[in-house]
Amino acid sequence: MFALADCNNFYASCERVFRPDLNGKPVIVLSNNDGCTVSRSNEAKAVGIKMGDPLFKIRDLVEQHGVSVFSSNYALYGDMSRRVQEVLGTYAPMVEQYSIDEAFLDLRGVLVEDFGAYARTVSAACRKLTGIPVSVGVAPTKTLAKIASKLCKQYPKLQGGCYMYRPADIEKVLRKFPVEDVWGVGRRSVKKLASLHVTTAWDLVQRPETDIRRRFALPMWRTWKELHGVPCIGFEDCIEPRQTICVSRSFAHEVTDVADLCSQTTTFAAGAVEKLRAQHSLALELAVFAMTNRFREEPSPAGWWCSPTGPTTTRPSWSPPPRRRAPCSLPATATKRPVWSSPASRPAKASRARCSATPTPTSATNASRRPSTASPPPTAPVPSASAFRATALSGCRASTSPRT
Repeated sequence: MFALADCNNFYASCERVFRPDLNGKPVIVLSNNDGCTVSRSNEAKAVGIKMGDPLFKIRDLVEQHGVSVFSSNYALYGDMSRRVQEVLGTYAPMVEQYSIDEAFLDLRGVLVEDFGAYARTVSAACRKLTGIPVSVGVAPTKTLAKIASKLCKQYPKLQGGCYMYRPADIEKVLRKFPVEDVWGVGRRSVKKLASLHVTTAWDLVQRPETDIRRRFALPMWRTWKELHGVPCIGFEDCIEPRQTICVSRSFAHEVTDVADLCSQTTTFAAGAVEKLRAQHSLALELAVFAMTNRFREEPSPAGWWCSPTGPTTTRPSWSPPPRRRAPCSLPATATKRPVWSSPASRPAKASRARCSATPTPTSATNASRRPSTASPPPTAPVPSASAFRATALSGCRASTSPRT
């Protein structure tokens, strides 16, 4: 048996621990620099606030329903997560921390007469000792345990614990459970499953095994087996070093000064290096990126709008930008890219600022990628380059390797 302990509305619940007067009232937590909603209490969900909503778009709902708004405090959330993990460690021989608010418990070999009562006991202990409401689902596989924990959130009468093991009960739940909510089913797989008329978890279970293995990759086959009650996903009680470390923040206001942007980027790089050293790894690649504000609606100071073909006085419609590598900076008279004979002769930086009606990157640096071989795009005359550089998001990302 496996159990999944999932903290309910974790960030909002952490804030309520120190503000018990907010129990039963709508609460939301915002992202860095109070940009978007990253956590909502059940009451906030009921008034129509969605995950990821920018604060300026829901300000009317916040004022109308008296929603309490908190800035994110990740140091607090990390400490509360550690406390929950310590409580869980007293009820299981092995605990696998899956995320800051989720953990798997390995119950194989544990002598428990009633796993339903066990789940409710663990949930009550976490609530009593940490103040965080936790949903605990117990099932023969990890995938079914995640589904069981979600049932606890939907049905308060379960009292925070659900034991799902009888085939009839599993079938009843899977017939109503959307396939897109199944752990291990990604967005691309959902589209492919929809073309096969698979909309629920039970539809996926009914597909022949040979068909699953022929049409999908190994992870989907493992998910299919787990839904049949056969454990296929191993238990990891040690946290593996991360392959990619990213530190990024949304600014409180648009940044137009280069020195300001460099200062913030330096801070982000220091944060990434701190995490890199903590897991005793080395960096293979470093990438620095900056993005414009995708919610910006006002024109530039000169009265011009940015478009893919150059500045215009007519506001263009928004469309997602194509993902592309940042081209190298070349003289205006250059007609094709240089060919670098060795890694040492490559330029350390490759960046270009470009005007666009979409939220495209204004700068990018990649120290280990080869320059693109495509010809540079034609540049259109602009009234003022600084008029189109309003950066709202910046960050630093590093790919890692184990230290030897």
